[in-house]
Amino acid sequence: MNLTLHLTADCNLRCRYCYETHCKNYMTLSTARQAVDLVFSYGHKTNGFSLFGGEPLLERVLAEEICRYAKAQAQQRGVSVRFKMTTNGTLLDEAFLRFANEHDLEIALSHDGLLQDEQRLTRDGRPTREKLEEVVDLLLKHQPGAVALQTVTPETVGGMAESVCYLYERGFSRIN
Repeated sequence: MNLTLHLTADCNLRCRYCYETHCKNYMTLSTARQAVDLVFSYGHKTNGFSLFGGEPLLERVLAEEICRYAKAQAQQRGVSVRFKMTTNGTLLDEAFLRFANEHDLEIALSHDGLLQDEQRLTRDGRPTREKLEEVVDLLLKHQPGAVALQTVTPETVGGMAESVCYLYERGFSRIN
């Protein structure tokens, strides 16, 4: 069984195409544990949790606690558990990637390739592609099979092919 946990509606970016209403709503640890317990109550041998947001790394401590708790619950029950997280990457660092690898947490990076600076801006309107250059290298060092997630809108579809090529050349072999 797989479950997506929406850790927060808040985000540190203001992407032009985003449909979210960014607000300070956060999942509590109590709610997260109840969700984990619910998943395991069904008795499946394989279980998965997707950590999502807004930007889930705004709730990094909660994400880590969910992984620890679910992993412990899986070990007690003799079942498997895996995790996925979709992030804009701006808060991703070496320490979190080490944690991710230790807890079978697959990171998917939302990155629009060459269109990044047109679409994904900081709260104060600054571009983000340059900031993500080091993050991409770091992510691919820790998770060579990481996925890049590109959002294509009617306004950006003309640049999609070049952006896919850019992401591939940066080292992503999986681009959605």
